[in-house]
Amino acid sequence: RFKLGYCASRSVWYHGAEYNSPTATIPVFQAGGALVNIRHRLINPPEPNDKYRPERAGLPASLYLTEPEQAPRGMTLVVEGEIKAIIVWSYFQESHRVTVVGVPGKNPRDELLQQLSECEPVYVVLDPDATLQAFQIAKRLGNQARIVKLPVKSDDFFVRYDGTVTEFESAIKHSAR
Repeated sequence: RFKLGYCASRSVWYHGAEYNSPTATIPVFQAGGALVNIRHRLINPPEPNDKYRPERAGLPASLYLTEPEQAPRGMTLVVEGEIKAIIVWSYFQESHRVTVVGVPGKNPRDELLQQLSECEPVYVVLDPDATLQAFQIAKRLGNQARIVKLPVKSDDFFVRYDGTVTEFESAIKHSAR
C-alpha cells in the first residue's frame, strides 16, 4: 500500500564527511498520487536525532498523506512523520472515519497546514515533548483544531503499549481547542 522499500547502503553527508547506512525508503506523494520525494530513514543514524534524509535535497518538505489518492478532508489526525502516520492509519483504517497525515517535524510550514483547509475537526497529536508546538500548530489551523495529549508517542501507543482504537478515541474526545 505505501510502497515502502529498503536501500542497502545510502551515502549521506555528516559533519563534512561521507557516512553510509542502510535505509528504509518512504515515498511521499502529493494529493492525486504524484511522487514528490523519497525519505530515507537511516537504520544506523550518526546521531539519534539525525535519522532522515531526502532522496532529492533542496525540495521543500511535504505533508505525508496516508491516502494520497485524494486531498485530506473530514476528521483528520496530524502526527509527526511518515512512520507514525502509517502506524496510526493502520489501526484506524478499518473505520474509514479518519484521515491521517504526517507533518515533517514539530514546526511545519504554513503551506503544509493550508492543505488541511477541508479537514474538520483536525486533531493535532504530536509527541509528548512537543506540547508547545502542538498549541502553535492548532492556533495556526484555527477553530477546527484540537490538541490530543497522549502520554507516549502515537505509534508507541499502539505498538509498544498495546493501546486500542477505543482508548485513542477516548483521548480524542478529551482533546482541547
